[in-house]
Amino acid sequence: MLDENTRKYYTGFVWDVALNIVSSAIPIAVLQLVILPTIASATSSEKNGQIVTLISFLTLAAEPFGFALNNTKLLVNETYTMEKSRGDFNYLLLISIPLNAIIIIIGTIYYAPDGGAVFVFMMLLTSTIILLQRYFMVFFRLTLNYRRILLDSFFLCTGYLIGLLLFNTSRDWILVYASGSIFSLSQTLWHNKLLKGPIRRTPFFKNILKKNSILLFVEFMNSIVKYADRLILYPLLGGVAVSIYYSATIISKLISLAVTPLSTVILSYFSKMESLKRRTFYVMLSVGLTVGAVCYIFCVLIAESILNWLYPKWAAESMQLVYITTACAVVGAVNNIVRPAVLKFRNISWQLLLGGADTVLYIGLAYTFFLIGGLKGFCIGLLINAIIQLFLRVVIFLTQPQST
Repeated sequence: MLDENTRKYYTGFVWDVALNIVSSAIPIAVLQLVILPTIASATSSEKNGQIVTLISFLTLAAEPFGFALNNTKLLVNETYTMEKSRGDFNYLLLISIPLNAIIIIIGTIYYAPDGGAVFVFMMLLTSTIILLQRYFMVFFRLTLNYRRILLDSFFLCTGYLIGLLLFNTSRDWILVYASGSIFSLSQTLWHNKLLKGPIRRTPFFKNILKKNSILLFVEFMNSIVKYADRLILYPLLGGVAVSIYYSATIISKLISLAVTPLSTVILSYFSKMESLKRRTFYVMLSVGLTVGAVCYIFCVLIAESILNWLYPKWAAESMQLVYITTACAVVGAVNNIVRPAVLKFRNISWQLLLGGADTVLYIGLAYTFFLIGGLKGFCIGLLINAIIQLFLRVVIFLTQPQST
């Protein structure tokens, strides 16, 4: 029998996971079931592929800076609290914004050379807002206030839907993401104390800069792996191939609805723990594999109906890839469950190795198998890489000593 405190702990954990799943599911559902199909139906397959590529680039550039600061804050917050120290993070935030701007300007000109100055400015504005929102959201994670994160999702979706109305009159898709990001950040800042933090360096700055730099590198590697498929395919095969491929991955988004929120809650709880037993790790891994297998079967069964409903123009071509892309998503989901354990309880330097290996293998395997089997070969290369990454993380956790 569990004592009262243990029962409350696990009940709170399950409740927070449920809230975070709903918080993630709502905006993803609005995007995947309403926003993106509407944009796709109003554009050609070539233009839609370019839009999907630009959306991927937009988040690839902004999220690493925001999430690196977010996770660094989670990992070291206890130290700052004990020492009653304030600073460093808003200072790092001001450094991150111009670095993100440089990446966005260069990438936007490359992927949309005919976009014009106004479009580049809108990409830059939206990307900056996304970066700020991803960082300041950590305040709710530190206080385990997942109700506030749920509220943020409603604001985000409201902004998306208002942006969709603007798209219907202007045919400018960036307004959807700009509107959603503005609504989301407004709610986050209204209930946030981190913005009031001083812009100064503390005696911890050197150590924090090192941790943040490592996590920034890792987040960039993770984002490249997450979004590079579209960024690579667009120059190789054009927008039509991106549209077909992206539609094939729509089913796998159902899996990420549950697993990505679970991963963030796990890290939030791990931030308050000193160690993790092997037995607990084995349970996490086993549950992840079991749930993943069930999700795979379910997603494959419903794939054809959903694709014909959302993307009828190229559903038949996408169905040929669904079995591989869904398997890739399942393995990636289990990887995301294991990842917080390695991040928190093993030397942070391992993140450099894992991030670098993931990126090199991802690009190398995807391109090699693309040369062999075209678009389907590309997907097989991604699946092989996902399996290798899961294996590496499990081995590192089981064989390496706990970080101090």
